[in-house]
Amino acid sequence: MFNEITRKYDIVNKLVEAIDDKETTELSKFLGARIACPDSYIVMLGETSSGKTTLLNGLLGGNYLFTSVRPSTGAIVELAFTADEVTQPYYAINKNATMERLTREEFIHLSKQPDNNLSRLRLEAKSPLHGLGNLRLFDTPGYGSIIEKHEELLASFLPESNVVLYVVSYKVGIQQDDFNFLNYASELITKDTEFVLIINRTPDEVNKDDRRIAEITGYVSDILHYLPKVFLVPNIYCEGNEYPLPQCKELWDYVQNSVASEKHIKQLEMSFNGFVFGLLEKCESIIDKKILMDQLSQEDKKAFEIMFEEIKQTNQEIKELLIEPAFCDLISIMPSKFSKAKVNIKNIIDEKINKSDKMREVEVMTYVNSHMLQFETKKQVKEISSYIEAKLDDLDRQISDKLNKEYTKIEQTIELHFSVAVANMAKDIFKKAGGRALEESLLGYFKQFAGRGGTGIANASKHLLKKFGDLFGKTFSRQTHNKLASTLSKIGATSAKAVGFAVAAIIEAGFIIYDILTWQGKLMKSVATGVEKWYEEVVSITLNDLSELKEENIRLLDEETNGWIAALDTKGSDENADNTEELKILLNGVKKELGEYKYE
Repeated sequence: MFNEITRKYDIVNKLVEAIDDKETTELSKFLGARIACPDSYIVMLGETSSGKTTLLNGLLGGNYLFTSVRPSTGAIVELAFTADEVTQPYYAINKNATMERLTREEFIHLSKQPDNNLSRLRLEAKSPLHGLGNLRLFDTPGYGSIIEKHEELLASFLPESNVVLYVVSYKVGIQQDDFNFLNYASELITKDTEFVLIINRTPDEVNKDDRRIAEITGYVSDILHYLPKVFLVPNIYCEGNEYPLPQCKELWDYVQNSVASEKHIKQLEMSFNGFVFGLLEKCESIIDKKILMDQLSQEDKKAFEIMFEEIKQTNQEIKELLIEPAFCDLISIMPSKFSKAKVNIKNIIDEKINKSDKMREVEVMTYVNSHMLQFETKKQVKEISSYIEAKLDDLDRQISDKLNKEYTKIEQTIELHFSVAVANMAKDIFKKAGGRALEESLLGYFKQFAGRGGTGIANASKHLLKKFGDLFGKTFSRQTHNKLASTLSKIGATSAKAVGFAVAAIIEAGFIIYDILTWQGKLMKSVATGVEKWYEEVVSITLNDLSELKEENIRLLDEETNGWIAALDTKGSDENADNTEELKILLNGVKKELGEYKYE
């Protein structure tokens, strides 16, 4: 599929083999396997008993997954399609990143009653989609089970998905949990993920002009703010206890064409091209360091040790004087920010209720639950997210300034204390360490995919590196920006989830219409209860997310400064590296053959 990328990879891999570095060899093998068989990700969502599992059994051509007239899926099930026949299909992937083989009976039992150690189940099967291997399709439980038990996993693999399939039963239509589910998922799905609406079990005579179909697609379009691709799956009648196996050829052909589209292939090509150059960059840094170490005296090495201590001191100052105070201020002000938002939401909804016709109580309550709560909370959360983003962008600027000053100081120290030849080589290595965007993008992809014993989820096409200004000093800035965007998306999803709790609280508050004189006051009281529930949920999780983001900033700072130190650290270096000249010649030949990397 990727002949030119494979050619480039093979060239760089020869350099990797010549260097014979264990970590780089492992990274290269991983990349080679991914280029040979890139993964595509499809996530199937929908309410309990909407028929998701039956659709998948239809795709598989047999009752591989357990189905029942009752809710049948309690665990997330990953269907891993391969190009080859499978002899051992059933696995459990545990929360500690281990995989264990299962019998079919054990697999079915865990799918209905997952234990506390289970992350997800995995079923391996030969691809039914015309030889399209390495397709990973995730079958999920309904909204309640997802939010209660699988929210973290859903938040990790929805942004990685190529296609999201949302299944709605024609007979049931869009219910409150569908509203909650769709609003939650829409915050996590990236703009290049395709969303497909499947209306399942439709009567034979129904087409897309049907009133019920229009109602379902209208609701979904309002939430997504666009009309997704829609497929109707007809009801299939079976005698006895057999379960119908809809073939849905048009749907699965569409999915296949989507993940094999020119756009998706282009994204993969750009990502893999960047990863190949990242691997080359890592090789170059190893070779340059070998050459430098050959020329250093013991006095030179001691001078480097002094510089390393200064870098560590700067790291500590950034943590204590910048990161800790910034996040402390953010975390302390969040309850107040959300409290004001709570008041604003309630006042706007109360005003709408007061101005409503006293004869339209049911219509107003429906409007509040299905529209106003989502719209007003989303508006308030957007304002708070903008505030968080502005504060952390400022923090990022301060940290970058501090790191750049430290870099300039170290560069000056190198110029003053070393010979011209050593100084120039050391400065070049040090500068590359501060701008290792390509290498880091590959390492990030590797860690997310294989960092949990090979059970991780990482879509190569979603890890495309784009140019980020001057590359020096931007690795930290870029990574913190990406993590911030992810956190803000999670806060939006948390709010959408909390609105579901708010709606439930309004219903549970026992709003009963006694007469036209009292329903408005009762509804406003119920809204107050619901908005308070939203406030409690969203504040709690936002504070937790910000605490995690602080730790992530600290981790990324440590990675950045440790990378600087590792670039020039003499400990553990190969004192008898006698092949450096050969490696340098080979490196220059590889660079000449590959040309310059162009950022997309």
